[in-house]
Amino acid sequence: NAQFRKHFTTYASKAAPIRSVLSEAMQHEIVDYYLRTRKDMYFSFRGKHVYVAVSEDKDLLEPYVFRSNVSFELIREFYEDLKLLLEIIEDIDASH
Repeated sequence: NAQFRKHFTTYASKAAPIRSVLSEAMQHEIVDYYLRTRKDMYFSFRGKHVYVAVSEDKDLLEPYVFRSNVSFELIREFYEDLKLLLEIIEDIDASH
């Protein structure tokens, strides 16, 4: 996937193509998510474990003191982040 290679750098200890870990469809989803949010994303595949990190410019653990913490937009962002991460895990489970 040329778009995936354009936006993400991959490293491997063995000659393992990325498509053996992430399907073409999932690579496309990750690129779409990145282009929509511009959040840096990091993936690590070690044995049977997958580690995923998504950068966030908000301080997620510090609530507002002088204004409401209720924000549908913030909830939607959290939902989309978690949804993508779960889809990646499901895609990997389905292909292995």
